[in-house]
Amino acid sequence: MCRKTGLHLISFILFLSCVTPTFSQQYEGTGTPEWLQISLEHRTRYEHLTNPFRLNVSGTEKHFPLRTRLLLEVGEHNRPVRFLLEFQDSRVLYEKENLYSTIANINNRDFLQAQLQFQSDRFPLKNLKSQLIVGRFTLNLGRRRLVARNNMRNTTNTFDGFSWTLTNSGHWTLQTFLTRPVIIDPYSLDSSSRRYFWGANFESSQFQDYRTDVYYFGLHDVESSENRQRHATFGGRFYKMPALGEIDYEVESAVQFGENGLEEHTAWLFHGEMGYRFNASWQPRLSLHFDYASGDSDPGDRKSNRFHTLYGARGFEFSPTGIYGPFYRSNIHTPGIKIELNPLKNLSISTAYRAYRLAQARDTWVGSGLQDEAGNSGKSLGQNLDIRIWWKICRLITLESGYALFVKGSYLDLVPDGPGMQNSNYFFIATEFKAQLLPL
Repeated sequence: MCRKTGLHLISFILFLSCVTPTFSQQYEGTGTPEWLQISLEHRTRYEHLTNPFRLNVSGTEKHFPLRTRLLLEVGEHNRPVRFLLEFQDSRVLYEKENLYSTIANINNRDFLQAQLQFQSDRFPLKNLKSQLIVGRFTLNLGRRRLVARNNMRNTTNTFDGFSWTLTNSGHWTLQTFLTRPVIIDPYSLDSSSRRYFWGANFESSQFQDYRTDVYYFGLHDVESSENRQRHATFGGRFYKMPALGEIDYEVESAVQFGENGLEEHTAWLFHGEMGYRFNASWQPRLSLHFDYASGDSDPGDRKSNRFHTLYGARGFEFSPTGIYGPFYRSNIHTPGIKIELNPLKNLSISTAYRAYRLAQARDTWVGSGLQDEAGNSGKSLGQNLDIRIWWKICRLITLESGYALFVKGSYLDLVPDGPGMQNSNYFFIATEFKAQLLPL
């Protein structure tokens, strides 16, 4: 059944990619309603992973995820009240019972967003813009390290509640929110979790040479249990956007404190980056990176020091996710270097190298299920080489492909129940279709 559904979806997308431009040309200017916008996107991806690195996983893994989104907007963008509804269907062809992280891959026929938007161009003054969103929505904040609308992951973080944004165009933006994160149910309708997630994010762009972000995020479990998480995250970001012939940089740091279960929680995160885009053919950009996310130095004490990455994305910075994604912003220490190229206007290539170590040898390697509580396995996780290509084939279709080589470090050979030293090879290829169906 799943296979037939996937093949029908692919056939439908290919049909739309052929007929949509024709419809647009035929009916352009015929008075289709401007107050109704409908758009469609679909992604088909194939993934292949050899020599896995997770606990109790072996052999070659193959993965065929599909993701379809349909977005409906009622109301013109300059109107005070608008309605937005977004549907998402995430599934996997040839689904296996032991699929790694089902909730990251499968969410059949569900609502990603369902919201009312109230907006004003002069609130309370004429140079301020206000937008209040009530309902279910996705969030992208700052550089997306802690709160993000997922891109490579087959399912998507979403929240129930409200969000209020106040903007002074060209100068600053303040976004506040109070939500209950949505629990992904792979085969039934999603529902709100029994935890609250709230916060504020202030972005300043009034200076030409640099920009700043300052944020606060709170996470609070309603239920009292040994696994409850109640903590606050304070952080900031200082950066300069890349430009031809100029040095750019980014520094972000955050600290967490509160409770993690029955333990006192204190943790921190740091990201540093410096780059230069050469004024030459292909516009190459060379950048150096360093990331640190704290780990728990003593799993047996009454203190928790492993950084909680909240609802962030990681594929854009570390390695592809999907069935790969060995590294999280938790208990990690990693320097790296990256080269980005733009051979054509519609073609970009990036190559990144990173060395990975645990921040604390006795804590968990997050995402793998591996841990040596005695700390005798060391910290060396290994090295990762990542190559990715983006090619916009036409107005509607984009092709993305990538390869990652994980050269395993000594930790994977020494840790209890470790997978050994055979290197992991990961490959993926994906096509993504996006079309505006209305207005034509």
